[in-house]
Amino acid sequence: MNFIYVSVLLLIVRRTSSAVSYNWTYTYDPSSTAWNPLKGFVPYYYWTGPQPTINFPHSMENQYFSMKSLMRGPNLFDFSSIDSVLNNTAKRNHHAIVRVYADYPGKSLNSSIPDFSVEWTNNIFGIF
Repeated sequence: MNFIYVSVLLLIVRRTSSAVSYNWTYTYDPSSTAWNPLKGFVPYYYWTGPQPTINFPHSMENQYFSMKSLMRGPNLFDFSSIDSVLNNTAKRNHHAIVRVYADYPGKSLNSSIPDFSVEWTNNIFGIF
């Protein structure tokens, strides 16, 4: 009985798989993304005023900021590093993606965690 079920199943699979076409072609239609500026490739910000020539069209730029570069104290913030990125990105008529991190792969926590937070943590837990 199992042989009959398996045979019928194989027959169905064979018939359906032979009808499937595997010839795929893709043509890019720029009009499909022309009106959505928040779509596409996102290069990183290079920390220079004039950007190097990039051959692909893009309207967004990505940049990471450590908490340490933005926080000077528990209630004291310095956004000058973000302001320079926003100004340079706006000059190119692009959108900025700003991401703030506390822990980043391959970087020491001392380079990303604000100093006041490290001092508090050392006083409480003694881990840094």
